[in-house]
Formats: sequence, C-alpha cells, structure tokens
Amino acid sequence: MPAQSRGLATGAYTAFLDLAQGLASPALGLVAKAAGLNVVFLVSAITVLCAALIALWLIAYPMTIGGEPQ
Repeated sequence: MPAQSRGLATGAYTAFLDLAQGLASPALGLVAKAAGLNVVFLVSAITVLCAALIALWLIAYPMTIGGEPQ
C-alpha cells in the first residue's frame, strides 16, 4: 500500500469499526431480548463467516483504487 494511502485506510477502518460496534450492540440487544442469547451467538457466527468469506474473496481478487487488477 502506498504511504499516502495508509492514513486514509486507517481512518476508514476506524470509522467502520466504530460504526459497526455502535450499530451491532443495540441490534444484538434487541435480538437477545426477542429470541434469546443462543440466537445472538448464531447471528454473530453468521456475520463473522460472511466477513471471512468477503476477506478471502478480496485476498483472492485484489483490486487497485482505479479498478484494474494488480
């Protein structure tokens, strides 16, 4: 990653991490209240699996900002 893009990448990562934590906590609280803790763990596991699949796809098919394959 070019040095000039590292700050942008770190900022984007931090922003989306904060957003995810801010949205997931209340959402999973509602799920826990409605369906129980077992469902919270199931929803969390499915979310992590989806994130892992996306990460593997991004590793397998890297793209530059311009959209051209590396």
